[in-house]
Amino acid sequence: MSNRMKPEVAAAIIGVIGSIAVAIISNSGKTPTPPEGPKPSEKRPPIDAASRSITSGHAIVYDGHTRYELSGFSFGEKSLVGWGSGRADLLVEHTGDIAEPAHFFLQYDTGERDVSGSPFDAGAKSGIAKVDSNNPTDVPECPLTGYATFRYSPVAGGVYCVRARDGVHFAMIKVTDLLTDRIGFDWEYQTESTRRFK
Repeated sequence: MSNRMKPEVAAAIIGVIGSIAVAIISNSGKTPTPPEGPKPSEKRPPIDAASRSITSGHAIVYDGHTRYELSGFSFGEKSLVGWGSGRADLLVEHTGDIAEPAHFFLQYDTGERDVSGSPFDAGAKSGIAKVDSNNPTDVPECPLTGYATFRYSPVAGGVYCVRARDGVHFAMIKVTDLLTDRIGFDWEYQTESTRRFK
């Protein structure tokens, strides 16, 4: 038995479909047209330039002493990076008592290679500052000054501005997970060289 349709049956079906289409067009009196877009005279609501240049996401960054390659985060790359990659805006480590949670590490080039500086910090201008809000959407702009560098202990639920490694880009984070071996946070990153988020 063949699965093919007989030619006369196929022609009859096509004829019926064509008749239905003709009937619909002649009953409406005109050919259907697509809906119109906004008229040039209609004003559209303005789009905030800052909101167009913001990316966002969630990250879990691990203790650099146990998971070296997953211990940094690059907001510009939207990805985890290794501690010594020279690309991290924010690092995580755990150096204290076993019961204490991990903390952030913000690389900053002191220029003192022989005393306290690390070659991993070369060119880095990272920093972190707590903001007076529990909701990042309430913070229109990151501060100009007041950024801590190197080791920084956040609090769960805290909202912080992060100055990126390059010193000219900024991110805003809200800490969601604070454990001994990792820190999780929601983030927004301003891709333009501005501290404004709204």
